[in-house]
Amino acid sequence: MPRPNFVQCAERAFRPLVEVSGRLDLAPKLKTKALPPALAPEQFQRFKDLRALDFEPIFLPNGGFLYPYKLGERACLALSSYSGQDKIEQQLASWLDENSATFEPVDPATFLFLAYHAYGYIRLQSEFQTALGAESVIDIIRADYVGHDVFDIIEYYQPIYIITFDETSVFSDIQPYILATELLSMVGDLRSLIVDREFSNAVHQLLQYPSIDAEKLFLTLTSTRWRYAFLELYRCIEAVLFLPWILDLRLALPATCTLRDGYSKIRSTLGWRENKAESIQRLFDKLEGDPALVDAEIGVNQFIDLVNTEDFKRRWVGRRINKIRNMLVHHEDFDDGEVLDVSESEFRHLCLYMTRVIATICARYDEELRA
Repeated sequence: MPRPNFVQCAERAFRPLVEVSGRLDLAPKLKTKALPPALAPEQFQRFKDLRALDFEPIFLPNGGFLYPYKLGERACLALSSYSGQDKIEQQLASWLDENSATFEPVDPATFLFLAYHAYGYIRLQSEFQTALGAESVIDIIRADYVGHDVFDIIEYYQPIYIITFDETSVFSDIQPYILATELLSMVGDLRSLIVDREFSNAVHQLLQYPSIDAEKLFLTLTSTRWRYAFLELYRCIEAVLFLPWILDLRLALPATCTLRDGYSKIRSTLGWRENKAESIQRLFDKLEGDPALVDAEIGVNQFIDLVNTEDFKRRWVGRRINKIRNMLVHHEDFDDGEVLDVSESEFRHLCLYMTRVIATICARYDEELRA
């Protein structure tokens, strides 16, 4: 895909205003005026150095977005949020220092680059989301019209901030969802309103395990209901349901390949798929004897009837979690027709418990589970 030029980017910057106002007749006439001579050389060079990655912008629950890109060899992240720059920068201050990163407002070249590559994600300010408001700033073409000032166009949009990393930063080539989850765990205004500090910290701790899909953790922090967060965490456990079967197979047939590689080879050669109901119970069998999980289970109402028995087995908890998952994604749990009533607050406690389970599994098997 060829790189867009300045004119093409400017056309994208005006397009939302043209569409909202309904003044399609103005589109061919709109343009940006020349940058001040003192600023132009640096901005044109920056525009040449900006590079899009093979990664789409990421929507945030509050209507903002995150978009990773490159400036030469330096990793950058565009961030849009209703929160002011001072508040976000204060929350990220120590993290920015630790990671050799800078936080700054968007400049003209970067804005035009984002207007093209993050089109549909950058949002107009509320006063320009009406036909009258949008028309008021584009219907100014007169005989002396030389174009709109780019700095004025930037002000028509919700604030965009730029985080730029040093070339030596560990974030220079990191997977975007890892970076996004890192930021959401620190800045409350970026994540879902239901997600509190205790839960975001628990999810953030899971980033230390490379075997976990960071996109699932990001979706957990952006879930607008606790039951949706529960399903994302269930998907993390679902990704390793093969574990007890492969561990047993390794005992019978010693192999040097990793657990995940062994699973992939068995699936491809035998067409084998693990049974979820039995697999999650067997997976929880592997977690017997963990005192931290015992303490966590006692605090979950949905487990009270299970843990208050003399012959308690942790596999029952796995079966209960699978039942709750089935109730959310199917019309009914076909293995167990009894209906469970789970409140939103109970889903929060279940989610905290799930982070503990995932961390326990990864603490034991992460190295062998890595792809």
